[in-house]
Amino acid sequence: MALAVIVPHFDRRGLYHTLLKEWLPVLRESQEQALKGNAFNWSGTVSTHIGDYENAMTYLQQSLAISRDIGDRAMEGATLNNISQIYQYQGDYATALDYLQQALAICRALGDRAGLCVTLFNMGHIHYINEGSQQAIASWVEAYRIAREIGYAEILNALDNLAKRLGGPGLKYWEMLSRQLPAGEE
Repeated sequence: MALAVIVPHFDRRGLYHTLLKEWLPVLRESQEQALKGNAFNWSGTVSTHIGDYENAMTYLQQSLAISRDIGDRAMEGATLNNISQIYQYQGDYATALDYLQQALAICRALGDRAGLCVTLFNMGHIHYINEGSQQAIASWVEAYRIAREIGYAEILNALDNLAKRLGGPGLKYWEMLSRQLPAGEE
């Protein structure tokens, strides 16, 4: 329950230090490997939020090792995605994109449509930063299509905000582009 409800609640409210000091250390000591791996993943994510990339990478590498040891491909994909964010923030876009490609392959193999949305959304940012506007748009359009199908409000809201920052009419922008681009184009 802590990882499913409490940690995301604190994360959304920016209570990162509370999570790192009070909640996550206990969970990282769990004997249940899946719980432990997810606690390391959350610790890495929260550390990334506060700019502590060194500790974030340490936590995420531990999560990745656990996910691979226990064969939890979904956690592996999520962790790879989170590792990519550290490289993106540090300006190493090629490495970030490599981690996202690995995460994308796992999400596709598992049929993890929510994971696909997040990964494609993040890939779009990397492409956009590297002036790959067409690739960025294609990634974001695919993320939009999937998010709309599965009702992934968080990604739809993020895409709405992104479209407005790019000068488009929010989600109507992605709907228009969705009709113009072939399905599955990246």
